[in-house]
Amino acid sequence: MALPFVQDKATDVDYANIEAQLPGSIGEQITETFKNELFHNTFMGRANDAIGLQIAEQTPSRKLSVDELKQKYDGLNIEWDGPKSVAVAEVIAQKRQEEMRSQARIDAGPDGYLSSGLRMGAALTAHLLDPVEMSMNLGVGSVLRGAAALRYGSAAISRLAPTVAIGAAEGAITQAALEPLNYLVDNDFQKDYSALDSFQNIALGALAGGVLEGGVYAGAKAFNRMKRGRAQEIALDAAIGQAAAGKKINVEPLLKDLELEGTRPN
Repeated sequence: MALPFVQDKATDVDYANIEAQLPGSIGEQITETFKNELFHNTFMGRANDAIGLQIAEQTPSRKLSVDELKQKYDGLNIEWDGPKSVAVAEVIAQKRQEEMRSQARIDAGPDGYLSSGLRMGAALTAHLLDPVEMSMNLGVGSVLRGAAALRYGSAAISRLAPTVAIGAAEGAITQAALEPLNYLVDNDFQKDYSALDSFQNIALGALAGGVLEGGVYAGAKAFNRMKRGRAQEIALDAAIGQAAAGKKINVEPLLKDLELEGTRPN
């Protein structure tokens, strides 16, 4: 069964004139960054691209020579490495067209530190939502934390700085492990995958890991503070009740119960 956008022969579609509605707003810029990162640069996104190309390779269609490919898809800046079937060429061209349109929308947005920071946040969010990357991060992080605890002790690695450092290391290691997939998929889609691309991905992975672990640490601390605050309120209410009843104030048994529940204030 042919893919809906695959045609059996070369057409006269002019891919050189790709038009994009340029929104020019920071909201659209962030949205495009998030979508592009999620659907094409995360593990799940690249795996989906690879599966789509494999399906196209199994679809019977005419082979196009390199010259025919250059003529048909002129304007997409694709360096074809050899003849491709129409089905495969259409998948590659469609992906390149989507990327060019997305990049045009991003470029049309505002410049500046705020825009760059928000786009970086959108890219990080996309990777944090990838279940495979996060599972690998957590697995690598468990090993790193265990090794660090044996070397330095549990108390030493329970602070924010060591937690973020471990998170950055786990993110970098995870992304480095995924780099062969990134290279293979980009190569299949006729894109040059340079050492700079690899470095940027690993750096982004390190940042995502640091943000993930730092966020978990901050969330856990905030939750513990909330529980301690609630415990203090309970103990104070009990003390007031005892004083009002003319009893001796003794909240130690209550504090022991709260300690067992993990809510005793420090």
